[in-house]
Amino acid sequence: MDHKAQDFDDFHDEFDQIRQQHSDNLDHDQYGNDYDPNSEQFYDLDLYSIEFAKSLFFGLGNFAKYKGFNLVGHRCAGGSTEGCTQEEYEESVRLKDLLNKAYGDQPLGFFNDTAQPEPPSAKATEIEAQLRKLGNRCLNGPCEPCSADEYRAYMERFINSERDNPHDLYHRNNQTILDTSTMPDTPVDPHIFVAKVMGQLTTHNVLISDKMPDLLERMCRLFNFSIKPNKELPRTVKNLVFPAQTGIGKSVSVQVYVSLLEEISSIIVVPKVEEAIKYCSYINQLSGDNNYARCYYSLTDKNKDDPLRVEATKLRNYRCIVITHNMFRRVNAENTRTPKNQTNKEHDELATPFTLELDIVDYFGTFDGRPRDFVAIDEKLSFFEQFRLDYNELDRLISNVESALEESKELGEKKTSKNALQALKDFKEFLLFKDDKIVTNSESVVVKGNLDSTARSDLLATGEAISLSERSSFEQYPIKLTGLKNRDAAVEILHRNNLQTQTRKRNVIGISTMEVKRLVDFTDKDVEAFYCEKFNPPIANCLPNIEPESSMDNSELYKLFDDESFTGNLSDEQVEAYKDLEYARNEQTGLELVSSVLRVLLRIRVDELLTSLEALGANKNRTYRQNTLNAINKQLDALRYFSKNHFLIYKTNKTKALLATENLLNQLGLSIVLDATAQINEYYQLANRFLGHVGFVVAPQIRQYKNLTIHKARGFSQARSAIYKDKSNQEVQAIAKSYASYALNELSADDKMLIICHKDFVSALKKQVNDKRVVYTHWGNHVGSNSWSHCNKVMLIGWNHLPPIEHISAINASLESVSLTSRHLDDDLLESFAISQLADDIVQGLMRSQARIIDTKESDCKPTSFYLFYKDDNKSEKVLEAVESQFPQSTIINWKPNGASLPTKKTKRNKRADLVIEFLIEKSKDHETYLRVDVQTKLDINKSTMTRLMASDYMTEKLNEHGFVYKAKDSKSQQFILK
Repeated sequence: MDHKAQDFDDFHDEFDQIRQQHSDNLDHDQYGNDYDPNSEQFYDLDLYSIEFAKSLFFGLGNFAKYKGFNLVGHRCAGGSTEGCTQEEYEESVRLKDLLNKAYGDQPLGFFNDTAQPEPPSAKATEIEAQLRKLGNRCLNGPCEPCSADEYRAYMERFINSERDNPHDLYHRNNQTILDTSTMPDTPVDPHIFVAKVMGQLTTHNVLISDKMPDLLERMCRLFNFSIKPNKELPRTVKNLVFPAQTGIGKSVSVQVYVSLLEEISSIIVVPKVEEAIKYCSYINQLSGDNNYARCYYSLTDKNKDDPLRVEATKLRNYRCIVITHNMFRRVNAENTRTPKNQTNKEHDELATPFTLELDIVDYFGTFDGRPRDFVAIDEKLSFFEQFRLDYNELDRLISNVESALEESKELGEKKTSKNALQALKDFKEFLLFKDDKIVTNSESVVVKGNLDSTARSDLLATGEAISLSERSSFEQYPIKLTGLKNRDAAVEILHRNNLQTQTRKRNVIGISTMEVKRLVDFTDKDVEAFYCEKFNPPIANCLPNIEPESSMDNSELYKLFDDESFTGNLSDEQVEAYKDLEYARNEQTGLELVSSVLRVLLRIRVDELLTSLEALGANKNRTYRQNTLNAINKQLDALRYFSKNHFLIYKTNKTKALLATENLLNQLGLSIVLDATAQINEYYQLANRFLGHVGFVVAPQIRQYKNLTIHKARGFSQARSAIYKDKSNQEVQAIAKSYASYALNELSADDKMLIICHKDFVSALKKQVNDKRVVYTHWGNHVGSNSWSHCNKVMLIGWNHLPPIEHISAINASLESVSLTSRHLDDDLLESFAISQLADDIVQGLMRSQARIIDTKESDCKPTSFYLFYKDDNKSEKVLEAVESQFPQSTIINWKPNGASLPTKKTKRNKRADLVIEFLIEKSKDHETYLRVDVQTKLDINKSTMTRLMASDYMTEKLNEHGFVYKAKDSKSQQFILK
């Protein structure tokens, strides 16, 4: 029985107030018994800020009016028209200018009743006749023709377009999908652009296939559109994703386009530093101006200085700048988290959120005092940042504060110190209460309300023993019932008693900011002067509320602090900061303020300890001090973030952590993202929902792959644990020897093979293959590079499996909603993201070869062979289906590798794991569950050894293979679920 549809939403409903306001604004009395839903108040979301529009949409659903975004840029959006070409539009503008001049010298008789207007001149009459021929079709600029019937059909779709439920996972009817055919042909003429790109490609011996010119023209129109998009584009869209296939010259196209921009500025984002330098050199060459483009990157031992690199402060002087993916993420991340004129240097104890500094976007995002017009991102890029705080880190923070108060008399005597520690402990208890309500098995259910005597009697009558989880009580709701014999029957009883339940098995639960704010009652009034004066600047978190536009002079401002509770002094700069900056007002409350107190407390304790060491003769070491503070501040930064934002609790047998993500919405302007694998990337699919930040642009898929052969070898586990992890050096070398033989036996004299594997396995392979025909790269270094385009063969060894928490972060970022993630996240959604990521990586790996090169007029590739190994399971099959969908007409071969068989010898730990599995298989014949402690006893395995076994990837794989589940139930009775 599926109870998901009836599960209550345990995320704090932040939209109740909006719904209440909506209801309060309605006069229901006028309806009587005949309520008319059409009389409801509707809200035009275009009239509100983006954040409030989202709140209206999530809170009120269909009462929030919005367009069907699939109609964005439709050629009938401007009404029924005969169409107007760019040439006709330019001619109409020219004629109107001439007509204005023709009438310009004639006197106006508006104030003279006797004056007779002069007849139009012959020249004016001729111009008017030419304008009449054009009619009104060019009034709104160039446009495609739209017949009356087409316009009628468009309006029917527009008005009656289906609407999506705000709480649906995907919004099928309200995605942003754009068609380049209606996009402008200025500021760069597509014909000039295509001719120049084709000329450059031909110069580099690139074959121009029959369909490439049309695709290049579409790309140019998209670039033009991004500079000045039409008003129909949703305001939330920050990234237009163009899934241009590899090999069609997209990188050259971006560089050519930028070089043709005479007045418009640009910024290009590329994967690596060496590419940034090459882009600058090539753009300068194309534009004929050696000062046209410059790049910026952080200097390291690997990335040396280059003449084309300039300091960040000088970037504003160059029309085109090129930066790396990492620098782009850094710029957007800092500006997403940091209010204007506020730095983000909290890891430096001398810097605070109140330090004035030029907004970093001004360095990268402006030219000649204006925002850059064109932003292009080449290749895939992660558009979110993960915030994480593990429970063990929180425990360590609590322990460090406790030790500081015990060992420091000065700190221990302060009431603020003890209150801050207690608030931190209360927060931890709150987390434990919430994660206890995550349903992890089929014997538990969470109940929202009071389990009254009737409900208890009904449950007891069916033979259920009413047992609560460790952190449940009948005095605090919700509660969690555990150990249910027949959960479906129990849930039916609870529903009959009007009790809401949560039955969905999951690994996360969403926590709203409101819950945390209500939990910790800690304000500036609870902070003693001892701490206030040590904030930087003094008492910045304990200011009275003053208006930022206040005109009071310094003497009046000082009077505000003329009391015994404040002993610090304010400089003139600090006074001005308080007067001018909105965020200087005290807005920190609760857990956020606790984190500020703890930052001071632990800094004082570190200084006390270092002073003691120096007294014993230790050398003073500022670097050691700062590194220690950085480690502490990293935890406090995370705590501060979770005090102000919705977050998830992520819970598994191995990991418990607080988790949140923040989208790196492009602060530099609307960007074009050129990502060849965007169509199979699940992140984009979710982020393209209503009010999401991604818009899709239709890109014709012109590539053929008749000359590509994909060899698939079934029955090879590609997990790290199967190849190198937790193995001795001897075992790893034996495995490397087998894979090396498979590669060498596929090579002929003239072949060149690229092997892609895990970074930690590269050296083992190199020891086994000393052959100039073979080159290597590793996962993480396999995207975007053309360094291996001469290779006619590619072999993948080991798949790039990511931890589930990474996929959860991607899901949360794409939905841009903790509540939706908490509601929808389950094993199926996690698997879809895992499949998407694996397929994306495999396609990117394959396209590092000469398969990327167009070799025929039909856009076919050069002859290429691709070799991969895969485990014989359903998930791997789905991954390969997604991969194969990207290579139409390729030849698929079930391949049996020729070479040394993989060694079958197992480690001592894996042998012991096999014994456990064999024991569980036997017990599964007459047991549904089996306690871990009993397994240890029966097989004579000590507790620590068993713990290491359960933490190994090999044991996880074997349990999954046999359908067994290991559960640390209620942190007490750890057991195996066998059926």
